[in-house]
Amino acid sequence: MMRRLALGTALLAGVLGCFTPTQRREEDLVQNARLWNDDFRWGRWDIVGQSMTAEENALFQERRNLVDEDLVIADYEVTAIRFHKGSQTATVDVKLEWYRKSDPSVRHATLQQRWEHRGGRWMMIKQRRVRGERFPLVPEPAPEPGAPPAAESGKE
Repeated sequence: MMRRLALGTALLAGVLGCFTPTQRREEDLVQNARLWNDDFRWGRWDIVGQSMTAEENALFQERRNLVDEDLVIADYEVTAIRFHKGSQTATVDVKLEWYRKSDPSVRHATLQQRWEHRGGRWMMIKQRRVRGERFPLVPEPAPEPGAPPAAESGKE
């Protein structure tokens, strides 16, 4: 029995030792992005803010305070994680289903998140909507002067 345990421990140590720093960083982001978006879905805002820069977190918390009582994120799915050269940055795609309590029509949005590995950990730096309806927790670019209002042409 002790021999099997020792063999199992040695095998596990050998497998873990085969990971390169890049592979570990990538595995960490896969886990962190899923956990972060799960916390986001369930409104664990303090935990979400810990993986954002102080400036982005402050802006995010302001947006959240405006809609927190009315907004419900019904579901989410991390659909893609793409690492950029060197695996220090990555793009994460997330599909959301959400609604407002004041208007319970389910809406859809696809967000793109930029993650960066800073100080030994992954940080969610910025989010933007790439498809679907405008989502209140993600800032939209200001319209250019004289441009017509943005249409909801990106609905899924």
